[in-house]
Amino acid sequence: MLEAVPARLRIALVAVAALMAVAMVRPGEQALVLGVAANLAAGLAFSGRELLKHWKSVLSWALVWGVVVLGALLVLMWPLSKLIKDGGLHAAMGVSAAIGLLLLLAWRYADALRMPNVFASAAFKGASERAATNAWPWQGLAVATTVLSAVVAIVLLAWPDLLQGTSRWVLAGVAAVWIPVVHFLKRPSGLTVAAPKPKATKPATEKSTTEKPTREAKAKARKKSKDKTPAETTKPRGFASNAEVVSLDALNSLLLTPVADAKSVLPQMTEATEAAEEVHAPVEAVEGDNEHPAQIRIEDTTTATPAPVVHTEAEQAVLNTLLYEAARAGRVEQALGLLSEGAQATALPQSSDKDQRSVAVLAAVLPDLRLLRALIAQGAELNPDNAAQAPLAVATRDSWHGRPEAVATLLANGADARRADVNGNTALHHAAHSTDPAVAALLLDASSDINAINSEGVTPLLVAAKSGNWRVAKFLIERGAKLNIEGAMPALNAAARCDDDDAAGVELFIKHKAKLDATDAEGRSPVHMAARMGHIGIIQALLDHGMSITARDGNGRGVVHHAIEGETSPDFVKELLHMGARADFEDVEGFTPLKRARENARWALVSVLDPNFKPTASQDATPVARAPYAAVSDALANDDLEAVKIAAVGLNSDERIRLFEEHGLQNGALANWLLDNGLDPHAVNREGQALASLAVVGATKSGAHPDIARSMLARGAQINGRGVFAEYLTGVQSSGQMRAHEERTALEWLSRGADAFGENAAGETPLFLAVKLRWRHLTNELLARGAFPDAQNAQGMTPLHLSITQGDRDMVKALIAAGASPRLRANDGQTAHGLALAGGHKALIEWVDWRLWPSPARRLRAQDLPAAAIAGDLHAVSRLLELGFDVNTRDGQGCTGLLRAAGGGHADVLSALIAHGADTRIAADAGATPLSAAVSMRNLAIAEHLIDAGADVEQRLPGDVTALMLASALGLPKMAALLMRHGARVDAVDAQGLTALHCACLFAFGARDRTAAVTLMDTLLLAGAEPDPEDSQAVAPLLLLLGARAEPGTATDETVILSVLDQFLAEGVSLTSKDARGFGPLHVAALHGLMRVIKMLLRAGADPSARDALNRTAREVALMRGFVDVATELGTGENKRSPSMASYLRTPNSPDT
Repeated sequence: MLEAVPARLRIALVAVAALMAVAMVRPGEQALVLGVAANLAAGLAFSGRELLKHWKSVLSWALVWGVVVLGALLVLMWPLSKLIKDGGLHAAMGVSAAIGLLLLLAWRYADALRMPNVFASAAFKGASERAATNAWPWQGLAVATTVLSAVVAIVLLAWPDLLQGTSRWVLAGVAAVWIPVVHFLKRPSGLTVAAPKPKATKPATEKSTTEKPTREAKAKARKKSKDKTPAETTKPRGFASNAEVVSLDALNSLLLTPVADAKSVLPQMTEATEAAEEVHAPVEAVEGDNEHPAQIRIEDTTTATPAPVVHTEAEQAVLNTLLYEAARAGRVEQALGLLSEGAQATALPQSSDKDQRSVAVLAAVLPDLRLLRALIAQGAELNPDNAAQAPLAVATRDSWHGRPEAVATLLANGADARRADVNGNTALHHAAHSTDPAVAALLLDASSDINAINSEGVTPLLVAAKSGNWRVAKFLIERGAKLNIEGAMPALNAAARCDDDDAAGVELFIKHKAKLDATDAEGRSPVHMAARMGHIGIIQALLDHGMSITARDGNGRGVVHHAIEGETSPDFVKELLHMGARADFEDVEGFTPLKRARENARWALVSVLDPNFKPTASQDATPVARAPYAAVSDALANDDLEAVKIAAVGLNSDERIRLFEEHGLQNGALANWLLDNGLDPHAVNREGQALASLAVVGATKSGAHPDIARSMLARGAQINGRGVFAEYLTGVQSSGQMRAHEERTALEWLSRGADAFGENAAGETPLFLAVKLRWRHLTNELLARGAFPDAQNAQGMTPLHLSITQGDRDMVKALIAAGASPRLRANDGQTAHGLALAGGHKALIEWVDWRLWPSPARRLRAQDLPAAAIAGDLHAVSRLLELGFDVNTRDGQGCTGLLRAAGGGHADVLSALIAHGADTRIAADAGATPLSAAVSMRNLAIAEHLIDAGADVEQRLPGDVTALMLASALGLPKMAALLMRHGARVDAVDAQGLTALHCACLFAFGARDRTAAVTLMDTLLLAGAEPDPEDSQAVAPLLLLLGARAEPGTATDETVILSVLDQFLAEGVSLTSKDARGFGPLHVAALHGLMRVIKMLLRAGADPSARDALNRTAREVALMRGFVDVATELGTGENKRSPSMASYLRTPNSPDT
């Protein structure tokens, strides 16, 4: 009985049985395993038979469902157990958060959970590689919700002691019904089968390994493959609802026959050896019917193919030319053969050829798509710089009935449906002309912007309306097209301008809330547009919805004015008057409808407007004269320039401007004639655009005359208007030929006043476009004029992002020098630094990696060099030097980068600056030099490096201080030795008469490091320093050592002083020296209470009776400071009894005295 049941239902019954078994087993591992098996069986039942043909496929999906169920159990384990145990609010919130997290994960990978691939790894890889904008579809949320409910049901059934008895059986029964329903609802649209790689087979005989298939065998195989029916060439389909079925055809169906005459035009070539390699065919779109829905089919072309033959340049050029000619003539077989012979799919036509379409474009318009697929397989460019010449644009534009197969093939192989040409038209704009909405549906599925506005303010919906294509218009509205868009043409105006007098479009738009009071830039309403077109039915429909027939446009013209300018019939004008239209007022130029009809010699209309008018015989005999502009249009259509000039004499100024816009930009002779015959070169059109600006922008468009703008500028015109220059550069970008030689022209426009800052319609500044064009001179000129280097386009990309992507190091340098920020993020979160790292551009990474000294948000300047040197950023210093900044630039304090590096101890920066010629003698405003900075920072290595680089060791600091004096004052014996080794004079004196020895003594008095003080003194004394300089006006070194310049009570280490004093006494220093106060060595020692020093001095022969300028002995100074023990010692030195304190208390007249 089960044999009569379909296979998928039998598998579904297995899932139901597994779920019912869950209720019978104990909760735990067995229930989990049965739950995973139930989900796997239900998924296999409704995901196609191909899954069951591969045991590895079944195993991979079993692993996926196991991971899904176990993962859900782990995420829910802690919060659910807390909720069951405590039942608190926090636990409930935790369960909610866990379910929310699981729902997000299921939503993100909803496409993979639908089991759309034979192998699970391919499904999840495809889901993870989806673009960010398509990663969270609303349909995926429904799939995620249902799948999560099925998984949670399994978790609840497997949870120990949660459900018992009847409740457990009820949940199992519900799950037995719900889980198969879930997998049925989420079933994939069709399976994607990866083509297996070929297996190497051993040849049966030696002959079979060398024998090649003959031309006849190939032709038979090709004929056999063509004769196959769709049923024979299509793999069995899964239970699917759409067109994404994969076909794996045999290689013989794709064998190509070589061109018969290809080798006749090529020199004899050597035969190449054969090599096995895998060849993948492109995705093919197959049109569907009632029995077989539309499909996307992948041809399996995996085979052992011969290695490509290497051609010379001449041979390759011949092949490419033949391929191009075959594609242009529609000879598909010949073109395929040429491709097999080695012709390049990316070959371009000759630059002198008028037809500049690529081979891919030519193939896209052919009814036979085999050539297009072959070109795609060989790497044909589907998204060229010129979007107007993209294969997708041509496939949608060049067929009234549409080419859905070609469009689907292009979209499936990477054609970008969102790109717009120089006029702002996307592929969807072109598809709106087609009578079949299938092409529009394909483009919308490929994320084409349904509300894209072109340069004329027209959206795809309005294109369909102007074409009277209401079937497509209705389809676009149903897919979300907006009727009322700021900056676009009013929807009803487009509907009123259709070719046929069909009010269905007006009714459709009004039904979907189109604005009735919307007008265009000239103030024209839908009634005005219908009157110009002569559509009485549309006018009546508009009036029925409350619109006024007496309304005037921005130029004061009514419906009758427009009817006359539109060359409508007298009966139509009569009908307008009968409906209430007025003809008794003037427009802004002073013309009434009657006056305009007389000027245009429309005597029939004059008779309608003026019942008293009776045409003369000559007027009756004379053919009705057309309006001057209409006559001009007729002459242009006949390519009769002389007739154009004659008819244009009667044009007014506005009509001449219109003629210049519509025809003069493509016709240099007509433009010059208009300029020579009264057209003001400074004129602007009704939208306020200067004609000269239009000429500049128009020069980049196909068919435009390039010298018109220059001719107008020679007549004194100005390139006015925001964004004009950006639009011009946008047009240049779309033309491969202009990109090569137009930079000089762009610089000329810029020098003549073109706007260097205004953006184009895509939000791109001239600087961004100059970088995109890789025009370095223009980029530098724009930066010099103050162009903002961090201006972002609609995607958040800056010029720096773009130059990193292009790998242009010089452009990156220029932008960084102008202040571009490498930390600015685009809309996708990418920084310029990140792009450089991702691209592996080592030469660019160093220009966007500013770590220690961050690049400032402004233009770099020379003063940044000392700032970077302070931070010790060798990278930044090197980049600034490479930009050409002066290595000896000073900052606000007069410090050079070398001085800053020396003071900071940055040896690598110092070396770089010296290598670039930094001057070691430049001092700061305060007088510090690089060498003195190194000495002050006690950096011996930096000082030695500076001396080796030529630093003057005798260069004086303020006060005539030398570096040796500074080193001595700081107590740096090694530094002092280094300086003296390189010529520093030990006997040099400063402005106060001090020598290095004086400075060393000042250090020694307050020093705590005895070794440093003694070593320094030894170094100086051995170098010839005099302890008693004869001609010095300064205080003797000995007195400075004892603290002659120190305040009384200054802390000092007497041990250090004794060690140095012992050195001085060994040198025979004089003990009779005095300072300005008359203090000798004993006086100074007594002042600071240095008992041990006084004892050493007394032993060395110092005179304790010596008196200072105030006639005080050292003993009296000690008593004055309160050092009684010191005074006692000094008294002993005088060989006197120590006086009692009472003797100092007696009065002078006491009898005891």
